[in-house]
Amino acid sequence: MNIRYLFTTLAGLLFFVRLAAQTDTIAPLINCKTQTYPVLPFCLSTSFPAAYFLDDFSDNATPADSLELGIRRVCVGEGFPDDRPEIMLWSSELWQHQIAEVWARDQAGNTAKCLTNIWVYENTNSCDPAISVYIMTPDTQTLSGANFHLLATHCVLDTLEIQEVIYQDPPFSWAGWWQFGGFATSGYTVTATASKNTDPLNGISTLDLVLIQKHLLGIEPFTSPYQFIAADANQDGNITSFDILLLKQLLLGVTNELPQGRSWRILPFEYVFPNPENPLSPPIPEQMYFPNTVEPVPSNFVFMGVKIGDVNFSADPGQ
Repeated sequence: MNIRYLFTTLAGLLFFVRLAAQTDTIAPLINCKTQTYPVLPFCLSTSFPAAYFLDDFSDNATPADSLELGIRRVCVGEGFPDDRPEIMLWSSELWQHQIAEVWARDQAGNTAKCLTNIWVYENTNSCDPAISVYIMTPDTQTLSGANFHLLATHCVLDTLEIQEVIYQDPPFSWAGWWQFGGFATSGYTVTATASKNTDPLNGISTLDLVLIQKHLLGIEPFTSPYQFIAADANQDGNITSFDILLLKQLLLGVTNELPQGRSWRILPFEYVFPNPENPLSPPIPEQMYFPNTVEPVPSNFVFMGVKIGDVNFSADPGQ
């Protein structure tokens, strides 16, 4: 075999081996639209593909139509958003500001991202208010006159806050639901609470004291977790004769308010008591909490309101 031919052939093979071994390390080019106003038809939650929010995208080696695109809200994940080629925009987010990360990944695994501002929009002006609140009592009545507080924090955007007093009167309520525009927006960490501290004597009588005493003596134990909550007058997580004393002092006018100045305890309606034998342990949560990864943040907030001291649930929920 010709030696020159052999060396030439080997050199050619080495060239192609080196060429094949070379790795594409150049990230795609990706440019987000500065801002978008996607419209939700008929106020319905709608998904939008990542490409909707891009002006252009390209790569040095991968054809544009073979680039993998992904999108998610800021601050809720790291790296390329696998299995998220589109973003769902919810009707509860109407007229709210969002920031999203749009990503591109080429066939070599290189990634790039950009940020886009999104304002969710609709053009009929017929969508329902963003937030609805309902507070039920243990005897299935509607509690009115409570204060509702929602606090939403975001790692990039401003803090959002709502404080409203919940009434049953129209036109703002329907079947006990209090409705108003608000900030049920994904990408925020949300806490929601409700409180009512009026008329501490509402629903309290000597019968309640008798029922608590019978429970303590084991003659007639409580059958509802909300009775435990009502009987815990000083809200220390235990039911003792001291709770009876506090309620007796209130009835006799020795004191004019319950401990901590509270007359109602309001907890999430869907709270499941982990210890039915002692519903007061662990401590009862009195707020709803939703991390920023929840999509969408619930727009309907349902609570259970328990009048402290009212073991037989005779309180007037409108007072």
